[in-house]
Amino acid sequence: MSEGIIGNLLSDQIEVFAVCPADAIERTGAKGFSLSRIDASGECRPLLIIVVRTFGNDYFGYVNRCPHDSAWLNIGSGEFFSPDRSILRCGRHGARFEVDTRVCIRWALQRTSA
Repeated sequence: MSEGIIGNLLSDQIEVFAVCPADAIERTGAKGFSLSRIDASGECRPLLIIVVRTFGNDYFGYVNRCPHDSAWLNIGSGEFFSPDRSILRCGRHGARFEVDTRVCIRWALQRTSA
């Protein structure tokens, strides 16, 4: 693979974007990017994304926005991950997400324990 890719998670269609060379993201690392997107009114709007590279050399792309309050995942410290780099986390309120499934594991634990 010579280029990093991301799927657009905002629609049912998969769009592919070349954003950087694949080796520009270290294993168990992530990089943020700002793309431009044309909205329904024809206006150009920023689309902030992150691309994650796993230890197994898989790449996952996400919109850089927490589904809880729309904050950037790396708000505050600038980090996308938990300290052990295994879980994506929201810098604002600490929600935790599995990298490969996007499942929010922190909220699920709160719901089951309440």
